[in-house]
Amino acid sequence: MNPRICDCNYCQANPSRIISDPNMSVVFIGDGILTKQNGDQLANFYHCKACNELLAVGCNINGRLRGAVNSNLMQDVNQLGNPIQIQPRLLSAAEKLERWDKLWGVLNGF
Repeated sequence: MNPRICDCNYCQANPSRIISDPNMSVVFIGDGILTKQNGDQLANFYHCKACNELLAVGCNINGRLRGAVNSNLMQDVNQLGNPIQIQPRLLSAAEKLERWDKLWGVLNGF
């Protein structure tokens, strides 16, 4: 798996390497999550309330919360492939949703 590095202003201000798989299911436990939105208000960014680290990015697509997680927080991050630069800011809202629906897994606990 290759983490993705987004070049949008929000992601550049909150450095992360996002990773996902359409078959993944991620569960976040606890009540210490702060939700923020980016400039186009399409995606939600989930941060730890204690340290403000970006945990995941997600969006409700077809009635399911789909998303990707910040691989920088994973214990074995060095076992992942080389990061890939991405530019979703160049896509329309419809193109983003279609792409995310194909790439992102399911987020639970938000």
